[in-house]
Amino acid sequence: MGKVQNLQLISLDKIPELKAQTIQLIESEFGYVNPNSFEIDFAPLHTTNNLQNCWILYDEKNQKVIAHIGLLPQKIFIRNQEYPIIFLGGIVVGKQHRGKGLFTILMRHIIEKYSRSCAFFLLWSDKQELYKKFNFFSAIAQIESIPQNNFNYFLKKHNFVKTIFRDLSYKEKSQIKKLYNKKNKKRMYRSH
Repeated sequence: MGKVQNLQLISLDKIPELKAQTIQLIESEFGYVNPNSFEIDFAPLHTTNNLQNCWILYDEKNQKVIAHIGLLPQKIFIRNQEYPIIFLGGIVVGKQHRGKGLFTILMRHIIEKYSRSCAFFLLWSDKQELYKKFNFFSAIAQIESIPQNNFNYFLKKHNFVKTIFRDLSYKEKSQIKKLYNKKNKKRMYRSH
């Protein structure tokens, strides 16, 4: 897809110099506040080798990124069968450009381009009504949210010990791998 209403629909790998502006748009619209960062929270989405899956609407005249949808192809195992899926994230249209049908144009492009290559799309959003028109539906519910400033309290309350995976012993890593690979479970493929 090329131009729409004087806007260019293009993947970030074609113009990687717009990555910083894209992240700034996402963080501004999502209400990010320092020290939090979209680039850290969703690091795999905007790696150099995934920019071909990050789509923007770019206003060439004003040199502004006005919308973004990022995709992260992954694999999921269900009953020991592997399925390709796609995570969607960083979905945003700048406030001043909403209500013009731009989100629909962008989302339809994504669905048409990628739906034949994946079993399903997965996104995390509280805007269920917005996604219903694209045949998305709620599959799970979030049980508990842990605000960043209460994370240490949460760990203590539940007797969890914060640790770093690389610091675990070989035996502890093996136990985690065994639990993760347990048969007949739904799980994401992990490369590390």
